[in-house]
Amino acid sequence: MTFQEWLSFGLAVGCQLVVVVTVIATLKERVKRLELDVVNLWEKQNEAKEKHEMIVRIDAKLDMLITQFAQKQG
Repeated sequence: MTFQEWLSFGLAVGCQLVVVVTVIATLKERVKRLELDVVNLWEKQNEAKEKHEMIVRIDAKLDMLITQFAQKQG
């Protein structure tokens, strides 16, 4: 192989390497963003669970009060 062929080959490999490194860097950035999204969704899910549990407790208390009121009326 001549110097020009080696140079051409080296440039081709170098360009492919740059593309691969760029793709990997982009994927790493996407993974970081997705991890943050997962953490945020997990926090919101926990908040929703807490609110749901509170609503269930309030509903049970209301049912108890309605039952007591109905017994007093009857």
